[in-house]
Amino acid sequence: MIAPDLRGYGDTDKPVSGSDKRTMANDLVALMDHLGHERIVLIGHDRGAHVGTRFAKDHRDRIDRFVAMDNIPTRIVADTYDATLARQGYWFFTFLGVPDLPEAFIAGREEIWLTHFYRRLSFGWREGP
Repeated sequence: MIAPDLRGYGDTDKPVSGSDKRTMANDLVALMDHLGHERIVLIGHDRGAHVGTRFAKDHRDRIDRFVAMDNIPTRIVADTYDATLARQGYWFFTFLGVPDLPEAFIAGREEIWLTHFYRRLSFGWREGP
């Protein structure tokens, strides 16, 4: 199993351009070629599912099977995003899109950030005692 660190995520560089789904799908093709894999079983979660969907559309001959998990198409989010949705918990979509700001606020405080989401977005969580 290979779990590549997508461009702009994790420990990779954060380039100003090239973090679109097609470029990342082409990065996967380059990785496959480098490792000598002609076809793959591809599993993608969240953003990885978006990249995987692009990969499946552009490189159908290179894919054996594809699983997309937790994947709301970006166009649906963009078409339906409004203040009401933001108040329901999707504010971080916009927040995370501001260059360098999230890192400045979160660095060194990752436990607070993650605990908020784990508690807020977990099934059965409720505020208060």
